[in-house]
Amino acid sequence: MELKELRPNEQEKYRIAKEVVDLGCTDTAIRRGRTKLGCTRKTLLKYTTWYQIGDLTLFSHRNKGRQPATTVPQETREMVQRLYRETYSDANFTHFMEILKQTMDCPSPMGQSIRFSNRHTLSPPAQRRRPGGRWRKS
Repeated sequence: MELKELRPNEQEKYRIAKEVVDLGCTDTAIRRGRTKLGCTRKTLLKYTTWYQIGDLTLFSHRNKGRQPATTVPQETREMVQRLYRETYSDANFTHFMEILKQTMDCPSPMGQSIRFSNRHTLSPPAQRRRPGGRWRKS
């Protein structure tokens, strides 16, 4: 791995660790590096150890490019939105989640994550805002 393959914040960590090592790992250099990175002394010493080993992959985050484990697939989100708009548009959101749980065997956390991630697209008409900023009932 080359330095240019690292992200900017990872390059910054590498550069600061290099400066600290070049200055001899003195307390002043460590304090200066901590201030620039906004991290603890222990973390900065870990970065300097990584620099001295010479392996740039240690500065790269290992989770780069992965989706979180709790991510709901995009197809499922679109299916739920389509169902809500086309089939169950007259149901309120709580009732819709109960229907989803019964008919589709969707676990509750999935419904909650969809609710929070798509709050504006799946909100019932009674909860939409007026341009003036006040709540109104339909």
